[in-house]
Order: sequence, then C-alpha cells, then structure tokens
Amino acid sequence: MPMRTPFIEMAWFFHTIFLFEVSTTIILDMWFVLLIFLLCAANESTAKRLSVEDIMENESETEYAKRLNDVLRIFYHEQLKQVKYLKTLNRMYKWLAFVPLCNAAMCMCIMLLIMSKEVNWKFAPHVMPMFAEIFAYNWFGEQIKTKAQEIKMALLNFDWTSLDAKGKKCYYILILQMNRESGIRTAVGNDLSLVTMSMVLKVTYQSFTVLQSMGD
Repeated sequence: MPMRTPFIEMAWFFHTIFLFEVSTTIILDMWFVLLIFLLCAANESTAKRLSVEDIMENESETEYAKRLNDVLRIFYHEQLKQVKYLKTLNRMYKWLAFVPLCNAAMCMCIMLLIMSKEVNWKFAPHVMPMFAEIFAYNWFGEQIKTKAQEIKMALLNFDWTSLDAKGKKCYYILILQMNRESGIRTAVGNDLSLVTMSMVLKVTYQSFTVLQSMGD
C-alpha cells in the first residue's frame, strides 16, 4: 500500500478496528476463564463439604443425624447459588461463546486454505491462537461438567441412611436435581465440551477441503 494520503489514513482506520476486535476478544476470553474458574472452585468446596466424619464415640445417632441434616442444608443453599450463577453464565455466553468459536473456525479455515496454495509460514503463528481459543472455551466448559459429576458422586457417597425421615426426603430431592445436565450451552444448542471442540475442528477441516476442491 502506498505510504501517502489517503492510504495512510485508511490503513490506520482498519488497523484500529483490528486492534479493537482483538482486545475485545481477549477481554471476553479472560473474563470467561475467570468466571469459570470461580465456579469450579466453588464446586470443589461444595463437594468437600459432603465429606462428613463418621459418628463419634460420644455422639448419639440423633445428634449424628442432626449433623448430617445441617451439612445437607448448607449444601443445598450453596448448590442453589451455584445453579443461579451457572444460569447467569449461560445467559451471558449464549452468543459470546458462539461468535468467537465461529470466528476462530473461519480464520483457521482461511489460513489453512492460504497455506495450502502457497507454503507461507507467516500464517502459522496465527493458527495456534485460534486453536487455543477453541480449546480454552471447550476445555473450561468440560470442567463444569466434570465438577458437577464430582458433586454428584460426593452426594451419592453421603451417609444418607443415617438421616431421619425428613432428611431422607430432602436427600432424594437433591439426587433428582443433580441428574440434570450442567454446562454452558451456546446459541445453536451445543454445550461447551471437548466433544464440541472436536466437532468444531471437524467442520473447520471439512470446510477447508471443500474450498480447496473448489479452487482446484
């Protein structure tokens, strides 16, 4: 591009748009990582709370049942907050997670197409950030599912047989609630997970092969 007016102004304008898009994407990605990390840490703490010591020698069965009921009640309130937090994340990242994944997939497809026409390794460093973005979104989405499964297993290992009748009823309700699917769902209905990552990479490669065959 010639280094004279109006080309300098045009280059400055498009470069500003590019930097704004990159900085916005990075900010969204970092916030996503932070919010998911906080949720995973809360899930770990909740799962550990269900690890209750066995009945002690100087403790009656009634006192032990009361202690179990107290733990179960605290677990319920914590789990309720985490479910609301996850619903908020789903509303926030319904499109905010889908658009960067589509953008990264399209950019990877175009870069692969350009590199296939001419061996130009200048584009290679740009492929890794795109792949890292796809991996980060889906890996952290998978972590939500993993932590939810850990909580479910901790709840199944809970000493529910020592609960009183009311406590057993509450425990049964919690078990039914934990059977629901947990995760962040995008606008197209797919959950963020490693399975979704493989699907995105598969679609990217299929699009690349179609465009390559059309070019030939």
